[in-house]
Amino acid sequence: MSDIYLELLSFLMTYRVTPKKILRVVEEAGEYPKNNLEYIAPETVRAAAVQLNIHPYAGVREYVSEMLGHARAAAEAGAQLVVYPEYVGLLAGTMIPGFDRLLNKVVAERFSKDGRIILHPDRVAAYAEAFGEYLQEAYFYTFSAIARSQHLYVVAGSCPYYEDGNIYNRSMVFDPLGNTAGMQDKTSSLGLDEALGITVSDRMEIMETPMGKIAVVLGSDAYYFECFRIARQKGARIVAIPDAGGSPVIHDLLRCRAQQEGLYLLHACLTGEQQKARAAVLAPFDITPNRDGVVSILESDESGMTASRINLQKLENLFHESEPNRDFLTGDYLHSYRYNGMMLTPPSLSE
Repeated sequence: MSDIYLELLSFLMTYRVTPKKILRVVEEAGEYPKNNLEYIAPETVRAAAVQLNIHPYAGVREYVSEMLGHARAAAEAGAQLVVYPEYVGLLAGTMIPGFDRLLNKVVAERFSKDGRIILHPDRVAAYAEAFGEYLQEAYFYTFSAIARSQHLYVVAGSCPYYEDGNIYNRSMVFDPLGNTAGMQDKTSSLGLDEALGITVSDRMEIMETPMGKIAVVLGSDAYYFECFRIARQKGARIVAIPDAGGSPVIHDLLRCRAQQEGLYLLHACLTGEQQKARAAVLAPFDITPNRDGVVSILESDESGMTASRINLQKLENLFHESEPNRDFLTGDYLHSYRYNGMMLTPPSLSE
């Protein structure tokens, strides 16, 4: 595919999707009339996690309207903080004319023998050069405007950022004025990140908010307990988990992370043919309604959001003696410690 063709497409998208057009869609929908951040107490924080069903977007109005709709629903449910899925910014790429053709050109092998996606590195670089600025601009202005219009803190999933020849999987956090409150780059490279050649970070950032300190753990970074341990030791009590949603084990894994470190986790995810996770608010077992680590969770794979009240004060009094939850222990406990859907068993010893 010629460089000239990519340049023409890039120019076309800078005309079709502009900050002005994004702001117009948000302004036409109107501001949310209440300010959920007007009163904040550790015992009454409300947070939401969004689930998006993967599909192409016909244009900027459809894309921005869907993202805005979930924030409005979260605000109406009283949320002060809302989290979107990983790579939500990449979904704006489906607005590029001939997106399917572009995708087929970059994919060398959808699933190799070891289950990996393999992309052509030279084409990834060409696409990043051509469309990186467009994706970043669409992503940034969409979620900045949403945060401002709904008076919310927004953890805006993530978007590929192309800088100085490197690609970063970056999550931006916006405050209720639409300003940048912080950002977090992914710290590991697995799956799609590996295929894209993502440059990883070696830092965990902590964002200061009126609800307390929050951290962001992106997608497969959740496989590493160190991310949660560092977040806890840096003072975070809420961790946002923007996730692409590919692994069915992530729900069990995150319940263990919440229990292990004494954290509230806000898991936002993509759903689709290969994505089996569900958006959820998770916490240590003893402070959840059914003592199973789940505060709230979406039951279907349709787009939507789940919002819940979280009591940060309860995290300070977690480790006390209590009667065991026998229903959980007999029906669910061991399956919380599986990896990639397989139960862990000790190796057999040869004689």
